[in-house]
Amino acid sequence: MADKKIKDPSANKEAKNGALKRGLLIALVAVCLVIFLFSGYKLANSVRSYRESREAYDSLSGKVTATAAPSSVPDPEVSAEPDVIEYPPKEVDFDKLNDINKDIIGWLYSENTVIDYPVLIGEDNDDYIYTLYDGTYNAGGSLFANCLNQRDFSSRNTIIYGHNMLDGSMFRSLTSYKDPKYYNEHKTLYLMTPDQDYKLVVFSAYITDYDSDAYTITFNDDNAFRSYLDKCSGNSLVETGVSVDVKDNIVTLSTCTYEYNDARFVVQCKLVPIGDKGLGNDK
Repeated sequence: MADKKIKDPSANKEAKNGALKRGLLIALVAVCLVIFLFSGYKLANSVRSYRESREAYDSLSGKVTATAAPSSVPDPEVSAEPDVIEYPPKEVDFDKLNDINKDIIGWLYSENTVIDYPVLIGEDNDDYIYTLYDGTYNAGGSLFANCLNQRDFSSRNTIIYGHNMLDGSMFRSLTSYKDPKYYNEHKTLYLMTPDQDYKLVVFSAYITDYDSDAYTITFNDDNAFRSYLDKCSGNSLVETGVSVDVKDNIVTLSTCTYEYNDARFVVQCKLVPIGDKGLGNDK
């Protein structure tokens, strides 16, 4: 009688373990593939969003802005020199902008940076956080003033928000004000509005909490505003030497920064009327 073959239990166990390992490896490869494809999809969406935002704002700028004529200068042949009127480096057609979107209240420009955008104001601060000036959804959103501010920048502190975009657009360059060298090269920005043009003279730049008193818009009296201005100046990471008085209005430019959760970077500027559109805000 032939001997019956006896199965080796250890061999059966090894086969099962091998099959299990192969199954786990296949599952791991599948998960990695899904993650890879999803990441690629998200990256493609981001790239497309950046491109669409850039093209939209470049197109708008080409339609409604132009390089301004040089400021008038004194004639050396004339003994009584005329007053020199300073103008912003850009002219903006606010009639065209008003036809496009009545929520556009100004145009912010910083020379030799990407900041060259309309400023909007909505009924709510969520209106333009992920919406372009023409109502198109886009992760880059728009630069927008706090909905509690006055449309004519007559608030004592007008807050303008913008995203810190990875492609360098919107308000990402604001965080460069941590560097004194960058500050020295960009001490002044320009804000054009329908009724008055302004220089924005930077007096402070610092990291703060998203809900800090840097975002105060109204003040009980001059003393409260004076204390606020002193605190803001003292917070600055760069030495500006710019004095600010309670008769001044200021603009706070705000974006995200990532030193800690919910951190923000603010660049605060004195609003200085220039040009001859009007008399400027009452101080």
